[in-house]
Amino acid sequence: MTKISLRTILIYLIAILYTVFVSILFIDDIVSSYNLLINPIFWIALFGLSLYLFKDSKTRIKLKKDKVQTIFIIILMYLIFYFLSGLFFGYSRSPYAHSIIGIIKNLWSFVIIIFFQEYVRHILANNCSKRKLFYVLTTILFILIEINFYNFENNFVSGESGFKYISSILLPIIVRNILFTYLTLECGFEAVLAYRMPIMFANIILPIFPDLNWFIIALYELVLPFVCFIVINYMHTKKQERISRRRIRKQNPIKNVPFILVLFLFVGFVAGFFKYMPIAVMSNSMSNVINRGDMVVVEKLSKKEVKNLKKQDIIEYNLDGDVIIHRIIEVQKQKDGSVRFITMGDNNTAPDNKPVKQDQVMGKVKFKVSYIGYPVVYLNDFFQKTKPDVEMGK
Repeated sequence: MTKISLRTILIYLIAILYTVFVSILFIDDIVSSYNLLINPIFWIALFGLSLYLFKDSKTRIKLKKDKVQTIFIIILMYLIFYFLSGLFFGYSRSPYAHSIIGIIKNLWSFVIIIFFQEYVRHILANNCSKRKLFYVLTTILFILIEINFYNFENNFVSGESGFKYISSILLPIIVRNILFTYLTLECGFEAVLAYRMPIMFANIILPIFPDLNWFIIALYELVLPFVCFIVINYMHTKKQERISRRRIRKQNPIKNVPFILVLFLFVGFVAGFFKYMPIAVMSNSMSNVINRGDMVVVEKLSKKEVKNLKKQDIIEYNLDGDVIIHRIIEVQKQKDGSVRFITMGDNNTAPDNKPVKQDQVMGKVKFKVSYIGYPVVYLNDFFQKTKPDVEMGK
């Protein structure tokens, strides 16, 4: 096996030194100019150096055009699905500037630079003598490049914020870059451009975004690379002449469709897309009917259905951002036609401190499943999330 060339090592060292410089010396004074000047200039320079050093480097990839087109079609379908999901979750304003100057600056800072970065990734991945160690090193390098180290420590001020950051930001970055290294080897860097550029372009140009929570965003960004991988891997496998038809059928991406659909349905159920949703019980305030660690299935209620709630119903309601599950012990009709509910935990000795208003009611408990909520309870305990007084049973 031939040794990795000095010119490849040179590109690695320059990229590593730049990443270290950004992560260690990234101070307030250069934040404003980083995206507009420092980062673009560096990647243009590294692109030019790579182009000069590897001008004689050529790679031949089977079905390259078909693979690039396939990635582009998958991304377009994803963008359509992504923005249509706003019909269910609502939309929020884009954080990007939409003046002509603002759009041009963002295209320069975020879209055009993708080309330079992915060409450098392509050079590094395809000129390392096919050593897996350097594939891993290339992937780690670009993971570190993508991480925003400015105020990085603020993402870990608590266990909960750290978990959200890892799940919705860090893990998708890792998965994406693993895919990008794979694509640049199997399809060329053009396939990575077909993945990254439409998404970034849509983010910059469109004035609105689906108003999704961090959990749904993380799901989208983890499933999309998985779909791209299984499709490209199937195309690669099918092209190999010595692979049996049985193995080709086994790797057919169509077979993964039921799994993906079930995954989305399950996540949709957990995230509350449907009429019914599961809730893990964090305290013993409703023992012995509902115990800590149980999971209850809650039916979402319309305003009319909330008015029809009666004494002894067990409801879920919101108290200053906390979710409470207690029993109605009294229904109070107001002069304006609305109702209020006096609630109490079965294991508590006194009613809750305040009556529950109609707009606080989130749903009605339909049934429980014992014990299976404990993983969520343990996570909650790990994050040491404060529990409201009304939840504390004796």
